[in-house]
Amino acid sequence: MKLSSWAEAIGLVAVVVSLVFVGMEVRQSTQASRAANQHSLLELGMTNGNMIAADEELSHIFEAMLAGEQAALTELQRARGSRLVGNAFNLWEAAYYNYQTDQLNDELWQGWNSYHASSLSRSGAKAWWRKHRRGYGKSFARHVDEAFERAKEVEP
Repeated sequence: MKLSSWAEAIGLVAVVVSLVFVGMEVRQSTQASRAANQHSLLELGMTNGNMIAADEELSHIFEAMLAGEQAALTELQRARGSRLVGNAFNLWEAAYYNYQTDQLNDELWQGWNSYHASSLSRSGAKAWWRKHRRGYGKSFARHVDEAFERAKEVEP
């Protein structure tokens, strides 16, 4: 074998090894990105939930909004409640699109989706959704509509 043939063979091996290394790096980067996205979603959900749980008035407002009892709230409370319900739908949408782009694994998505589908299947949340649906992505809106068709209303 000539020296040039050896050099080509060594060069080919070096290219293959570097491609394997790049593939491993991409995989590790994807896993790190996925973990960071999952952590961010969890943090957002906990922040929203803790904010509501820590404040008796917000808890009352959120519950009234979910139950469809907005008439018992003041105009300011209804505005605050609308934002709280909107945050819940925004979080569900974020999880949905993270799942669609493979940034949220199946097991976590099933938990997020099931929780939001059941907790937001109450009359007040559904009324809020009908009013604000057009502000969300089309595929997510279809997903929510289908989830609401399948879900029974859940009371606390």
